[in-house]
Amino acid sequence: THGPVARDDPNNPGILTLTKDSIEDWLSLYERLDELKEAEAQGLLTAEEAEATKKAVMASFGNVEPVALQFLSEIHHDGVEPDVISFNAAISACEKGGQWEKALQLLSEMPDDGVQPDVISFNAAISACEKSGQWEKAIHLLDQMRQCGVEPDVMTFNAAISACEKGGQWEKAIQLLAEMQRNGVAPDVISFSAAISACEKGGEWNKALELLGEMRQCGVEPNDISYNAVIESLEKMQRNEEADEAYMDAVKRGFYVDFWRDQEGKLDLHTASEAIARVVLRAWMDDLKSGDRKPANLIIVTGRGNNSVGAPVLPKGVRSFLRETHGPVARDDPNNPGILTLTKDSIEDWLSLYERLDELKEAEAQGLLTAEEAEATKKAVMASFGNVEPVALQFLSEIHHDGVEPDVISFNAAISACEKGGQWEKALQLLSEMPDDGVQPDVISFNAAISACEKSGQWEKAIHLLDQMRQCGVEPDVMTFNAAISACEKGGQWEKAIQLLAEMQRNGVAPDVISFSAAISACEKGGEWNKALELLGEMRQCGVEPNDISYNAVIESLEKMQRNEEADEAYMDAVKRGFYVDFWRDQEGKLDLHTASEAIARVVLRAWMDDLKSGDRKPANLIIVTGRGNNSVGAPVLPKGVRSFLRETHGPVAR
Repeated sequence: THGPVARDDPNNPGILTLTKDSIEDWLSLYERLDELKEAEAQGLLTAEEAEATKKAVMASFGNVEPVALQFLSEIHHDGVEPDVISFNAAISACEKGGQWEKALQLLSEMPDDGVQPDVISFNAAISACEKSGQWEKAIHLLDQMRQCGVEPDVMTFNAAISACEKGGQWEKAIQLLAEMQRNGVAPDVISFSAAISACEKGGEWNKALELLGEMRQCGVEPNDISYNAVIESLEKMQRNEEADEAYMDAVKRGFYVDFWRDQEGKLDLHTASEAIARVVLRAWMDDLKSGDRKPANLIIVTGRGNNSVGAPVLPKGVRSFLRETHGPVARDDPNNPGILTLTKDSIEDWLSLYERLDELKEAEAQGLLTAEEAEATKKAVMASFGNVEPVALQFLSEIHHDGVEPDVISFNAAISACEKGGQWEKALQLLSEMPDDGVQPDVISFNAAISACEKSGQWEKAIHLLDQMRQCGVEPDVMTFNAAISACEKGGQWEKAIQLLAEMQRNGVAPDVISFSAAISACEKGGEWNKALELLGEMRQCGVEPNDISYNAVIESLEKMQRNEEADEAYMDAVKRGFYVDFWRDQEGKLDLHTASEAIARVVLRAWMDDLKSGDRKPANLIIVTGRGNNSVGAPVLPKGVRSFLRETHGPVAR
């Protein structure tokens, strides 16, 4: 869109910055370009003035790759000799635009034009290679600049070390770190952090720890990137004790404290990798056990998790960690897949779990409980710990072993535990065992089993259970249909999802926001944008207010099919109803898109640019927080997506 090109924050890959100046430049760019051309055409500028003006514009717009290269081309075309400033601006533009081959081409052309490359020229070219993963080219340029008599500085070495880190060359990174010190160039936090990250990627946890100590000896304070890399390397090798020590050292220095929002009862891990999340959760559990932290309701914000590859790993990783450590099980927020909730009660239950288990066993062993009391106690514990899968199944096993007959409450707690633990096969097995034990499944039994199938992508099993419960004379309720529709949505069965939505209404079950949102999401995944829009209108007619999931799915489906006008209308309708307004933090000068998909981000940015053009919003410095972006597949898509969008729209430059 030929919009502003996004610039990365070197300390946080999920942050893009647009300055007020760059936005104002973008608004006036083509106006100034036209004025310059007109002045030249009318002979209002002398040759010297023309050259000076072009170079000034070149420097001014050096961060806009197409503009920088256009002016360099015009300089050549008009017979004006470019100087080192012109070339450096163009090479820097290529570096920021990810055009490493073009950057190297320009660098090689400088001597032909009688221009000697300086340290800025080489640094920009090496940085272009680093950002594009061309570590061998970066090292070659470092050698070349020495041959040209240009002394490398700290920025040169940092770019070269970072290139080696990205290329998995940890030994070369350490060699460069040592070389810069021999050459009298003092390494900074970026130098050390890049070398530590290289060691982490190479599985060299001991080298990473060694470098962390070395940087302190050099008087360089570690940053979050340094600690992240060290902890990642230790967690990979299951060096939990050392990882915990590194984490506590970082906390003492003020890092990771922003994860905790105690006043809101939140642990916000959306910027954390799975390894960092595990260390944070381990420390939290230790604090609970020691009494340094009191049990309280806790919301864990996971988003996708930093460094996610493929499907979002952090929500699953947090649940897995809590299961492995027999901690409290995190419950999903049905309206937000990036939110996990732990209640104060579940945390208190977890703290007393094994204490109560030991007490119960001791009382039984000593004959302090009658058979009736034993049965009642076990069922009470069963219900109490129904959200902890291993415990629930353990107690159900003990009930059978001791000859105590389980009832529907016991089975429901166990099936619900399997559902929350992602054990759909075990859930179905327990459901099938109920009649054998003389227990009739009820709507809760079937709902938990269908939900287990839905969460595991077993849509056909979910539909089969819906039919089975009718055969058993159990009437499905709204939760039943919601789970079945969600199963179809996850399985890409949009037609079946719509059929179930119609069926529940025929059966006198009123669909709620979850029913409609799941059906709309199914249509979005099936590319049925018109059906998605139709359902959005239908839910309003039924008196059901759409939520963010409803709007997200509709906008996603429209953007996929390039129905930009309808997507913008849906977005504006959502904004009027109070959605998406949290993206904007005007007092902080931030646009926080880390929970947005690329499609939603495009619509938000389109509206922002329209507001700038119309004058409804004034230019000001803006920080765009992207994180990875919701629904990223493979590498993080949102930072790249935002930059691409701004380039396509010729928008302001993001740093």
